[in-house]
Amino acid sequence: MATFVKMKNINIFIDPYAALAPKRYGLKPSKLEFEMLNFYLEKIYELAEITDYVIITHYHYDHHPRPYDNKFFESFKRAKFFIKNFEKEHFSARKRGSIFKKLLEKNEIEYEFVDGEEIKIGKTKLIFSEPVWHGEVNSKVGRVIMCLIKRGKKKLFFGSDAQMLIDENALNFVLDYKPNFLIIDGFPTILIGKEVKQESFEIGIKNLKRIIEEISFETLILDHHILRDKDFKNKIPFYGENVITAAEYYNLENLQLEAYRKEIYEGKFFDIEKYKNFMNNLVAKIKDVRNI
Repeated sequence: MATFVKMKNINIFIDPYAALAPKRYGLKPSKLEFEMLNFYLEKIYELAEITDYVIITHYHYDHHPRPYDNKFFESFKRAKFFIKNFEKEHFSARKRGSIFKKLLEKNEIEYEFVDGEEIKIGKTKLIFSEPVWHGEVNSKVGRVIMCLIKRGKKKLFFGSDAQMLIDENALNFVLDYKPNFLIIDGFPTILIGKEVKQESFEIGIKNLKRIIEEISFETLILDHHILRDKDFKNKIPFYGENVITAAEYYNLENLQLEAYRKEIYEGKFFDIEKYKNFMNNLVAKIKDVRNI
């Protein structure tokens, strides 16, 4: 979900990190997954050079760095961090958040807790939600903050790991602000019946349907947890047209390395060079000051 937002005078990087699921289908990550993880982390560090502000929505290691990643803190040294307050969260979030805060301080990186805050930077306004649940209400994995970036009539919404806005407070935040571009975490459908409930997925479908019916938006990117499911397209009734994945937004096929982990071990081939070339070109374009 690492999302770089480039505007005329400022660059904002939301949750600039990436990680792999330790086990899926009883298997550890494939070599392809490690190769792409390392590649994308390098691209994140490269974009850090031109990042003015960083937003950290919660303390999971696919959204914020592991403590030993010195390169992250060195790369983002010039940026200011807007981070989620961890003091009222569960033990893991308090522990990870406290370590992260200390590392920011150690590296003399400016930071600010932003739960429920509004921050104005020139003509840009950042609006942060109060904490909402990471998926199901009362989820054991805690809460996240979402954010809205507003500049003029343009409003970009980043839903963090709110998993199709199951939490009514998450849904209401979106309905109140009516963004024209939305990035929303999809539901982890591969865990239905194990760690999450079918009823929760149905609530997520109903809430997304409300957004589609009540907001006149340009694009809704549905990604992250839902892409762990090879059959995700058949489980989202309104998928297609202006409800797409991040890869499809850039006219790429979805590179579901985790979902196909078993098949990769059995010899399935993915042309990852195509994705590397695309990302190299995209990062170069982003860094070019003429492309605003």
